[in-house]
Amino acid sequence: MNGKVKTLKSKIGLTDQFKNTKAELTVTISGDDKVIYTEKLKAGEFPKDLEINLKNVLKLQVKVQSTGTYDSEIGLFNPVFTK
Repeated sequence: MNGKVKTLKSKIGLTDQFKNTKAELTVTISGDDKVIYTEKLKAGEFPKDLEINLKNVLKLQVKVQSTGTYDSEIGLFNPVFTK
């Protein structure tokens, strides 16, 4: 990011391949080691709107935690970074 991006807009959710997973996922997005977004995702839900302020963020980190040992995958759909 290097402090040059203002926002990230996207949809976030389970990919079609894993839309029936039994896992519940927690997505945590951090900017410069500070949590700026947290969302729980589970089977049957439509992708959710995501809009994050990234002004002055140097490093972006996305962490996904799953309940159980089920396979799962998330997607950021149509992501747009604005300067």
